[in-house]
Amino acid sequence: MRITETHGNSRNGIKGSRLSIYTESGELIDRFTVPAWYGLAYCQKHPTGTYGQRLSAAVTAAEGAA
Repeated sequence: MRITETHGNSRNGIKGSRLSIYTESGELIDRFTVPAWYGLAYCQKHPTGTYGQRLSAAVTAAEGAA
């Protein structure tokens, strides 16, 4: 499983961070925008929140697909 994080700027139009979760074979499982500069850390700090639960579900799906 691989998680990438893209920070927002005026060129890409992202407000906060965009997280992408992939399987080991490179298949995209989920991609979503978190309204915080460090989106992955935000999700890990708030595991019961909307974004934390979405990250947890995507990680579980990515690990199950491997």
